[in-house]
Amino acid sequence: MVLLIKLIYFFICILLILVILVQDPRGGGLAGIFGGPGGTSAFGTKTADLFTKITVALGVAFFIIVIVLGKVATSKSIMLRTIGPPAATSEELPQAPAEEAPVEETSPPPEAPAD
Repeated sequence: MVLLIKLIYFFICILLILVILVQDPRGGGLAGIFGGPGGTSAFGTKTADLFTKITVALGVAFFIIVIVLGKVATSKSIMLRTIGPPAATSEELPQAPAEEAPVEETSPPPEAPAD
């Protein structure tokens, strides 16, 4: 569930960046400071209103998802402090060294008497 929210958040960020870059700087803003045209748009005036509405909707969605992700992270943090870290599984536990079978010392076989 959190992964899905993070993916949606990522796509909203990308769309928000693209919509802001395509928007017409109506009020002049930074474009007016640097001598850019403040009142013309490459896509017409109706699309400027559409881009403004899309920007507002994406901005609201951005902040809602940030708040949701913050709440999820906080609740996980509180849970970990209350319950403690998750128990280690058998794969994560250190393995005790295997006990070796005792080695019996054997004496060399008796040598045959020399003739």
